[in-house]
Amino acid sequence: MKRVGPRVTASFVVADGPTDRLRRLAPKLPPAMRRVAKAIEDDPATSAYLSGPALARRTGVSQATVVRFAQALGYSGYPSFLDAHRREVAGQTTVEKLKGSLDRRGESPWRAVMLSDLANLERTMSELDERQFDAAVKLTANARRIYVWGVRTTSTVGDLIATTLSYLLGADRVMRLEATVFREQLLGAGPDDVAIVVSFPRYFRMSVEAAGFARERRVPLIAITDSVLSPIAQPGSVVLCARSELLSFTESLVAPISVANALVTAVALTNRDRSLAALARLEKLWSKERLYHSDERRRSRLLRG
Repeated sequence: MKRVGPRVTASFVVADGPTDRLRRLAPKLPPAMRRVAKAIEDDPATSAYLSGPALARRTGVSQATVVRFAQALGYSGYPSFLDAHRREVAGQTTVEKLKGSLDRRGESPWRAVMLSDLANLERTMSELDERQFDAAVKLTANARRIYVWGVRTTSTVGDLIATTLSYLLGADRVMRLEATVFREQLLGAGPDDVAIVVSFPRYFRMSVEAAGFARERRVPLIAITDSVLSPIAQPGSVVLCARSELLSFTESLVAPISVANALVTAVALTNRDRSLAALARLEKLWSKERLYHSDERRRSRLLRG
C-alpha cells in the first residue's frame, strides 16, 4: 500500500504559531519531515524566505514532502505555512530573539555573530536585483532633493547615506527626515524628488508611515529593507533587499550598510568629474579647519620643516 504521509487530524489545527506547532508535533513526524522541521527550527530567519523547492533542496527531501509537512502542522499547504512563519519571524520581540541566541549552546558568540554577518553579505550579493539597484542609482543621482529616513538602529544606515550624498551632491539637496516632523518636511516634495527609507523587522511603525506619506506626495521611493514583502516596499517603489538576520536580540546592519555604500559609490560614479570636484572642495575646507587628526600631524611636520 502506498504511503501518503501522516494523516492530518482536526486536533492539529490550533490557533498558535508555526514554532509552537513545530515543537509539539515534530516528534510525531516521519524522518524526512523531521529533517524539514529541524532546518526551520535551526535557522528560522533564513527558512522564512525559502520557497518550497528551495527548502526541499536544502533538506534533501521531495517537494511533496515539504507540502505534506505543512499540512501535518495544520496548514492548507506550504504557502500558508510560509506566510504564518514569515509573520512570526518578523514579529519576534527582542526578548524572544535573545532567548533564542542564549539557547544556542557550544558556540562562541563572536564567531556565531560574524559567521551570521558573512552569510548575510553572501545572500545579499546573490539576491540583490541588478535592475532595481540601477533604478535606485538613477533616481538618486537625478533627484532634485533626496529625503533620507532611518531611525532607531537603522539610523546608522540613514546617517551614512545622508552624509555621504551631501558630500557628493551638496547639503542643500539632501534632507534627513526626522521622526517628529517628517510630514512637514515632505510637504514640498514631489515627483522630481526621491525618498530613501530604511527599515527592517520588526518594522518600526513610523517608518511605514513615512514611506506611506512619501507615496501620498507622489515621491519616488527607494526601500532598503529585507524583502519585497516588507511593509515599506509599496507598489511602484524600488526595493533594495539586504539580509539582516542575526542570532541576537537585534538585527545585523552589515549587509544593509554594504548596500548603502554601494548605492552612494554608484551615484558618485554617474558623474565622476562632479564628484571629484565636490570632494576636492570639501578636502580643502576640512584641511583649513584641521578637522581630522591627520591634518594636525601634517601641519606639525610642515612647521618643523
